[in-house]
Amino acid sequence: MLQLFKSNHFLNTLLLLPIALALHASIYIYGQEVEATDCGIMGFYLLDDWTPTYFWHWILASGVVFFQAVFINRLSIIHRLNNEVNILPGLLWILWSAFHPGMMGLQANSLALLFILPGMSQLMKCYKNRRSALYLFNAGFFFSLSSLLFFPVSWLILFGFLAMFTMGSVRFPEPQQFLVGLITPYLLSFFSVYYFESAQEFVFLQWEQQEILGVFEPWDLVRNEYISGSIFVLFSLIALVNLQFYQAKKEIFAQRKVSLLFVYLLFGFLGVIFLSEFDLNYLLIILWPLTILLSDNLYQMKNPLAPELFLWLLIAYSFFMQYQTLF
Repeated sequence: MLQLFKSNHFLNTLLLLPIALALHASIYIYGQEVEATDCGIMGFYLLDDWTPTYFWHWILASGVVFFQAVFINRLSIIHRLNNEVNILPGLLWILWSAFHPGMMGLQANSLALLFILPGMSQLMKCYKNRRSALYLFNAGFFFSLSSLLFFPVSWLILFGFLAMFTMGSVRFPEPQQFLVGLITPYLLSFFSVYYFESAQEFVFLQWEQQEILGVFEPWDLVRNEYISGSIFVLFSLIALVNLQFYQAKKEIFAQRKVSLLFVYLLFGFLGVIFLSEFDLNYLLIILWPLTILLSDNLYQMKNPLAPELFLWLLIAYSFFMQYQTLF
């Protein structure tokens, strides 16, 4: 199966769509509702009162996960983050998003990730690029939109400023362009809410209503959630141990971009303080880089049976977690 994802990238990418539909069919079968937790102001207006039918919830949620997988594959290929060109990260992402039924469906974090991924791509394009001002504006714009959808990713603002120094020298007016990109969606949202509602409404929905430091409260997790969370922790430790391996045999620009993924992971783990309560949904926001990193591990294994077995176990676990009531 691993060799399948190294060729015919377009056709094999299309195969990810039926896999996403099959895994997310539990939304339709069990009647899962749209959730609006830790939303920013845009997430609140989009999701709070929206009640699509279970069928359309299934279709839309599957489409969101599919496009996320496409973005992750595109990020990996364009920026040469893997030792071998492949689209395995997209498959891993679709499987990981189904590790627990509570991680499924349209939620503010899944919509925010649609903007985080292109924002990361724009940041990576800035490496030693004399015309990086436009890319920094785009990155700030995308990160700002994601925080308006899902408040806990507000740490992306600080991450973006640090990433500018990680990706190379910073010259005027590049920091200002990133800042303008950050401010623009907030200003547009503020004036829109001010026109239809009031300024206090914007402040309340975006900031005042947010409950932070919920991660320090007792966790209300069931056994299956602890199992899936432990798997994610294990994957994170594997990636951390193999940091030098991911940077080996890569050009300097690719090494910098791999380092940027680890900086993103660090900020993401620290950003749990912005959560009102801890749940597995937030892990999807911060652990998508692991799909790119661990795909290198799978392709470099000497025993060809080991990665195949690992992949089939992930597939079996994902389907079991979604349809466990049938067993």
